[in-house]
Amino acid sequence: MHTITVKYLSPTNSRGSRFKATCSYNPNWSLTHSLDYSLSDYANYIKTGFLFYKKFRYQNGFNCGEVTGFGWSKYRTVVFTFSDSATTLEHGLKLLSEKSLKELA
Repeated sequence: MHTITVKYLSPTNSRGSRFKATCSYNPNWSLTHSLDYSLSDYANYIKTGFLFYKKFRYQNGFNCGEVTGFGWSKYRTVVFTFSDSATTLEHGLKLLSEKSLKELA
């Protein structure tokens, strides 16, 4: 089972709020995405996880499969867990939140 972890990064003097995604499959992979103010916080977490998956899904056999669960960790972090099935992340995210996905469109 693989996980994608999306963490909130506070603003600094030179950068605004961001979200950073990493995964258990290869800890060296990461993607940082700026906060989209038109979306809710929850939708920003989902969007960052989705963008991470789209960027890395064809590299070295990485294929998360379907979302099997998610949860909040401490310090404004969301962890998505995935099966190893061949279904897409888009399908799994629809199961999580139809409303948040409509915000992403």
